[in-house]
This record gives sequence, C-alpha cells and structure tokens, in this order.
Amino acid sequence: MVVAGVIVVFGGTSGHGRIAEQGPRGYTPLRLSPVDEGGLELTFLEYREAFLRALAARDAGRVVTMIQPELRNRSFVEFLRLSPQEIAGREEAWVWRELERTISHGGAFTTSEGAVHGRREFCAPYAYVRYPRASPLLSEMGEAYPWVVIGRNVAVRRSPSIKAAVIARVSYELLPVDDRDARDESGGPIVWQGVYLPNGRYGFIADDLLWGDRDYHACFANFDGQWLLTKFERGL
Repeated sequence: MVVAGVIVVFGGTSGHGRIAEQGPRGYTPLRLSPVDEGGLELTFLEYREAFLRALAARDAGRVVTMIQPELRNRSFVEFLRLSPQEIAGREEAWVWRELERTISHGGAFTTSEGAVHGRREFCAPYAYVRYPRASPLLSEMGEAYPWVVIGRNVAVRRSPSIKAAVIARVSYELLPVDDRDARDESGGPIVWQGVYLPNGRYGFIADDLLWGDRDYHACFANFDGQWLLTKFERGL
C-alpha cells in the first residue's frame, strides 16, 4: 500500500531479539523508499559529482567556491579550511565525512524544504526531503520522528556488536530508536543505535545505516546558472 509516496507494509518484522522494556509494543511498519532526482537536471548532476570529487580530495579551496557566499563565514566552512595537519585527530574532521554522507544518499527537488521557502532547491539526503512528516502512522511509533534505515537488507543484531547474532533484516523502514550511541561490545569502531521493531522486538543497527532528526541535510540552489550549497544543518 502506498500513502503519499511512502510504502506501508502490513505485518511484523521477523526476529528473535530482546523484547524492549520501553518503547512501542507494535506498530504498522512504514517504509521510505530511496529516491534520487539529481539526474533529472544535468547541470546539477555535474555540480554534485564535482562537489563529491572535491570532498574526496579534501580540496577546501574548491569546496568553498561551491558554497553560497552568505554561508562562507559559518563555522563548518572554517573547519573545511583547516589543513590536514591542523585537523588531524580533531573533532572538526566530521565536516568532511558528514558532507560526503549527506550528499551521497539521493535527494529530490523541492520548494518547501530548502533554505528559502518557495525557491526550487535540491535537498539531500532523500530521507530528509521525503520524510513523511504528516503521516498518521508516526504516532504509533511512540516518538515524533523515527529514524530512517538508509539501506537494503540491513542487519538488526541482538546486541551492539558486529559479532552478535542477526535477529532481523530491514530495508528502508522508519524505526523508533533509543538514541544512546552504544559502543561496539567487541571493541570495533562501529557505533550502534537500539531500535524497536514493528513486532515489539529490540535490537541494534549500525548508526551509519540510519538517518535521524539529529543528522545533517544539505540543500542547493541555482543562481544564474551556477549551483551552490545553500544549507547544511541538522534536523527536520
């Protein structure tokens, strides 16, 4: 069943994980299928590919020219200007990673979710711009903004460890989370989030495979034939 572009899946998610002590005991699954409209406009597609190449090369000079001048005094832009020696081991390195992650997960053109309401912009990731903000099914999940699984057949594990048993697999579903950044019990680098499955089970998904309202989104607009980053912020 499709409701406003969102696939509603009836039936529970299989698994044998722990029953959550808190959180929803069951709800109608809601899935947000990925979309990428970037290819609909060649000039934007070329711009985005160039932006991603500049990010991968850590070319701060090039990246800054691709940002709207009004944003170039923001703190995240100042972090981009730090040299590799200055940024080594510092928290500011997140800027490069988050920009790449944000822009790499699809998106869509919009006139309501960009930096200026009514202006046509491309916003990413798709989980931000297509988030089903008005769906009545969200209230069943026990929180205002459940997080989006941004992958296919993503493993839900019994405990926060890459070695833990897989209790279920989910694809592009919205899931309530406990948002506690659990460290990997096996000593690995992965950060985990506890999630509540539609059948009431509780398990863990790697944080990088989720997008939530504390994560970043980015928007871009065309100014006289030149695309520029207009927005890089957290939340919905």
